[in-house]
Amino acid sequence: MTKYIVLVLFLACCTHMLSQTFISENFHNLDHWSELKFSSISPSKYSIVKQNRKSYLKAKSNSSASGIIHEKVFNVYKYPNLEWRWKINNIFQRGNAFKKTGDDYPIRVFVMFEFNPEKASFTQILKYKAIKAIHGRYPPHSTLSYIWANRYHRTKVITSPYVDNIKMIVASSGSKNAKTWVTKKVNLIDDYKKAFSKKPPKRAKIAIMIDSDNTKEKGFSFVDYIKVYSVNKK
Repeated sequence: MTKYIVLVLFLACCTHMLSQTFISENFHNLDHWSELKFSSISPSKYSIVKQNRKSYLKAKSNSSASGIIHEKVFNVYKYPNLEWRWKINNIFQRGNAFKKTGDDYPIRVFVMFEFNPEKASFTQILKYKAIKAIHGRYPPHSTLSYIWANRYHRTKVITSPYVDNIKMIVASSGSKNAKTWVTKKVNLIDDYKKAFSKKPPKRAKIAIMIDSDNTKEKGFSFVDYIKVYSVNKK
């Protein structure tokens, strides 16, 4: 028995050494999140709810759109792993990932990669500086959007119908698993290479969103946790 206990403690210690977490959100509160709103669009609602002594993020939309963005910037190459657990109440029937009129999702997770003017072309710098002059900050260089689509898609990477530098990855789809918790684990470097055919910028932020402003539908979803971490291969 003593040997067994020592072995368990040793393995637990090794696991801790091999994994390092930079962001770990269990949604006890929204202290580390700020709202991301869009002009002339009613914002969605985000709140903390508690069930069976656990807390969750509840995202609710009614012909609305907005998101919440985490305050921490992380190094994608140092912390390339993203994991979360989500649950939807319903899909949006009129959703269509290929059209602007259907670009709505009951839940999605964004990874927004930071624009670096030192590594940009002259044309990109002019474009991004013009946007910064209007909004007070640079827009993301590029974005991965992990979506819960309303239907199965043979193509797992879809370019946003609005802008080319947002690539949507179908992480979950359909209503089969509605009202059921689903855990997702992704490697951001691998997914970025698949989506953009090149390596990602170094710095990024995560965000969560529910939107139904295009389809004019309503629904709500939950997120149990989300974390950004590294796993060293030893």
